[in-house]
Amino acid sequence: MSLKNFLEFIEIRTKTLSVLAFIVGLSFTFYYFGNLNWVNTVLFFIAMFTFDIVTTEINNTMDFVKAKDQNYRDNINLLGREHISVATAATYIIVGLVIASAIGIYLVTQTNLLLLALGGLCFIIGIFYTFGPLPLSRLPLGEVFSGVTMGFGIPFIFAYVNLNDAALLSLEIDQHWNFTFSGSLIAVAAFAVATYPIACYIGNVMLANNLSDMETDIKNHRLTFPIMAGKKLAVLTYEFLALSPYLALIVAVILKFLPITSLLTFFTLLKIYPNVKLFANKQDKKTTFPTSIQNATIFTVALAVTTIVGALINF
Repeated sequence: MSLKNFLEFIEIRTKTLSVLAFIVGLSFTFYYFGNLNWVNTVLFFIAMFTFDIVTTEINNTMDFVKAKDQNYRDNINLLGREHISVATAATYIIVGLVIASAIGIYLVTQTNLLLLALGGLCFIIGIFYTFGPLPLSRLPLGEVFSGVTMGFGIPFIFAYVNLNDAALLSLEIDQHWNFTFSGSLIAVAAFAVATYPIACYIGNVMLANNLSDMETDIKNHRLTFPIMAGKKLAVLTYEFLALSPYLALIVAVILKFLPITSLLTFFTLLKIYPNVKLFANKQDKKTTFPTSIQNATIFTVALAVTTIVGALINF
């Protein structure tokens, strides 16, 4: 597989989303907990990015295998268009899984057994998001799974590999197999509120993609949210997910989950609101879909920068 085909196979442009979630985890952990382990941070980034690549590879492979539209299978999907075998695609998938799994197991040895459960759950969701007889991405809850897994899961695990586990959550098992589960409810609540925005924007990219692909998805027998709920409700949901993060931002600052400087993120509305209206009026993969990724990038970078600034000046 050539480099050009590989970059298309992994949809390199969409890798922005996992990086954005990683940035949210870094900025929030730095502000709220004031602690970073740079070795674990780098290792987690490699594992996270590699697994994100794997899920995309699985998605594109399964799209080819399960395609009902012959034109899509032969001329649109990369595997059919470039005559790439499923065996070749599977090799890339397996190599990526081995790398991500090996790093994940090492990080478990450096933290707590609970990381094994958290990471394992993310692995299961990531794989079955596009694999199996009933992939999650082909169901109406695809946006929820992608938003929560990446938007909450990535920042949460980032914090977990950077902290003393007792500061967040901890699972201890003694020699008699008795277990103790402990943690900070406030810290978990802080995570939920502070990461709600990125979860919304990641889910919105999935929603925008499904809205733009409704015609193709119908031909390939997918049961996505826009198809099941209808375009009107799906567009309204898109608008809600794009704008409600600003309310969460206010709540987070009031509860001191984020610094007051994070409120400067509201200036991003000047760009994001017109983008939202543009996509709401026309759902097109080439012209308006990129605005969903742009919105996620603008909001996340602004939030991360203002949060780190707030942490540095202790405000």
